[in-house]
Amino acid sequence: QLSREATDRDHMAGEGAPVVVTDAQAGWAAARTWSFEHLARTYGGDPLIASDKAPLRLEASPPAVALRTTMAEFVRYVLRPEGTALAARERECGAPFYANSWAPFNDHPELLADIGAPYFVADMMAEDPECPADLSHQFTKVFLGPAGTLTRLHNDSFATHAWLSQIRGRKQFILYPPSQARLLHASEGVAGGHGAEQTWFDPLRPDFERFPRAVGATAHVAVCEEGETVLVPSGWFHHAVSITP
Repeated sequence: QLSREATDRDHMAGEGAPVVVTDAQAGWAAARTWSFEHLARTYGGDPLIASDKAPLRLEASPPAVALRTTMAEFVRYVLRPEGTALAARERECGAPFYANSWAPFNDHPELLADIGAPYFVADMMAEDPECPADLSHQFTKVFLGPAGTLTRLHNDSFATHAWLSQIRGRKQFILYPPSQARLLHASEGVAGGHGAEQTWFDPLRPDFERFPRAVGATAHVAVCEEGETVLVPSGWFHHAVSITP
């Protein structure tokens, strides 16, 4: 029951503050019908890019491994990994593969009926008369992966406010305000692009000898449960790890 007025006042004004909204998916058909099996059965031929590291960083050593696959193949890897090519590559890389770039809403507009924009915040892209509708749909993505998929600490391109709805499974978020960019050693040895900043600091394995200023940073932590939506205000650094598929 978070009003747009409260969102504007408490979560988007100034530096803002992240918030998890527990009823944001009320009435969504996706909450009832979406599953790995449903996506594989209905959209199994859709191409996907799966990567062992997100977001991609040119400076990474060893470099990220990105593989072309299909929805059906990726779902097999998530649910029954034994014998799949992705599972074999995971053993080589040491990290699970994440399909975090599927943007199906232009190619499959019927999927739009399964979700909805969060009631508590305006979709600024969709409501901008100069912004084509297909651009908003292009920026709305579906992330899929097994437990352990990781998104490293970063903030988003183009200074967007962003929301993530957890339709299946659980995901832990660790967030830091934009005013703590220096404490997080942001942009030191890693490029962002489009106004985004990234950092090598890992809040799950903090190395305070390499990143001494991070001792003074304040983490905001939440687990986004199935059916909930997290709002990440503009400029907030966020780190995410899937607890379950």
